Amino acid sequence: MQNKMTSETTTIVTYPIVGAIRQIEEFLKKESPVERWEENNEVLQLFMKEIYAICKSEIPLIPEIESIANLDVNVINKWLKHHGFDIKLDPFGPGGFGTASKLDLTGYWNRTGTEQKIYVDHTNHILV
Repeated sequence: MQNKMTSETTTIVTYPIVGAIRQIEEFLKKESPVERWEENNEVLQLFMKEIYAICKSEIPLIPEIESIANLDVNVINKWLKHHGFDIKLDPFGPGGFGTASKLDLTGYWNRTGTEQKIYVDHTNHILV
């Protein structure tokens, strides 16, 4: 099997997910409070026990995380557009609701980078 180089990376940031679930709970307090979540697989059980239960109290302390939950898809779509997302949610079915969350985080390098040239697969690439 040949090792294929890629320019794609995957990162899972759990705090916006925690923020979205917490926002659902806050929203539903007005409608029908959530007494407990019923996870339908082991991954969700682990997430709710090991991540959500521990991290949910930290969400209000992180101003870079914003979340919304609502019964009206138009309210969420307006929120998504306002925050620069290109997606648009489809209408919810009867009794449905939606949620969205974002983490606005910008990183800065400690030092200014310098331009470097590399040669890969007969092509020059410039890196900074």
